[in-house]
Amino acid sequence: MAVRNDQTGALTPVAGSPFTAVNQALTIDVQGRFLFAIGSHSIRMFQITDSTTVAYHEVANSPFASPNTNQPAFIAVEPTGQYIAVVDRVGQNPGEALVETFQISPAAVGGPALIPVAGSATELDSTPVGVAQPPDNKEFLIFMGPNPQSLDPTISQGSEFQALSIDPLSGFITGLQANAALPARGDSFAMDPQGRYYVTGTQNNLLEFGVVQLVGLGGDGLLGNIQLPQFNYPASLWIDSTGTFLYVATSNLQNPVVVNIYSVNLQTGQLTPTLSSPLPGFASVPPYSPDPTGSFDYGFGADQNTAIASTVDPQTGHVQVTEVKTTASATATSPKMSSTKDQGVQMSDTWLSNHLADLFGADEFAVNSLHAQAIDRLAPGLRIEARAPDGTIEAVSMPSAKGFLLAVQWHPEWRWLENAQSRTLFEAFGKAVGAHRGARNPKEPAA
Repeated sequence: MAVRNDQTGALTPVAGSPFTAVNQALTIDVQGRFLFAIGSHSIRMFQITDSTTVAYHEVANSPFASPNTNQPAFIAVEPTGQYIAVVDRVGQNPGEALVETFQISPAAVGGPALIPVAGSATELDSTPVGVAQPPDNKEFLIFMGPNPQSLDPTISQGSEFQALSIDPLSGFITGLQANAALPARGDSFAMDPQGRYYVTGTQNNLLEFGVVQLVGLGGDGLLGNIQLPQFNYPASLWIDSTGTFLYVATSNLQNPVVVNIYSVNLQTGQLTPTLSSPLPGFASVPPYSPDPTGSFDYGFGADQNTAIASTVDPQTGHVQVTEVKTTASATATSPKMSSTKDQGVQMSDTWLSNHLADLFGADEFAVNSLHAQAIDRLAPGLRIEARAPDGTIEAVSMPSAKGFLLAVQWHPEWRWLENAQSRTLFEAFGKAVGAHRGARNPKEPAA
């Protein structure tokens, strides 16, 4: 935990920090009593014991789950602080997701607890491409991609947007719109960190071009639209902390991914390409988490206790790293890896250890990763080699292993011939196999 310097973005650790790592993004309830994190088919609950330092500990009976909890992906809160909603990637029907709610019970027998709200499970037509919650916590937004297993011909190839709320009296989900699917395929999603608008990225399945659309929130009439050239699709989206720039990672079959910059007119929602586009040095959208209360965006540094603070140039939209701040005195910047999403693959922005950066010979590149499951607690002997901003462990190694041992969360086998980093990973493994064979059979040449 750290306090931000509003002028420089520097982070100063609070007393007692760092606290026990959760290895997941933390969601705070609106009354500032508890923190919640995604566990393994469950929700972990932490009690804040010091409101000044935000020190916390896991409550006695954590984690919590209902019979419906299956691959939870997002936690939303409601304005009164009585309930949370959990978006599960796996629902009751093939290819569908599910939203369920839990009551926050501070005085439950045995200690604070999350109690499943009976009958709250609400089926969604497909699985989320992106989920976000505006700062006022009145609703949470879900944008879904196609569900090929659906009998509905629209959502089977299309997309769907839902803005849902939690009823503070019953704890049930409200606002679900029936027959809300659209024929354009859902590719990507982002929300303005200050909650004024959201952006969807889709592709026209018939004419094969991408569309980026901005829509205002809270009754705001903001509206913007971009049509991309044919065979160009919005693989991922990112909005900076001020909400004045939109970054669109565009992919097609022939050319490398480029990140185009659009300025956002906050009065009308109009999107205008900047003359400084595309974003130099990036093969995917910036791997930073926006701070909605300031002008800084943050990412992981060289280790778990290092943060990179960056700003966006108000004229060009170029990303500028302004500060590297750690719990003590580290000053090294971090190798970073960012990623894109395609065909149901989950976007994951990830930092790399120096070991992996040396292996791949690059400090930034795109991966595809599907977080249906992930490591909850690291086993003894394993070392974290890559981690996503929400704390998800993306790669591990075993330093004590007698040979090559590297496990990754992403999918290097997907289109590996088109990806230099995937080829590098398989080549490293192949060389290790050849060396092992040569050691066991000295008369045979190593591969």
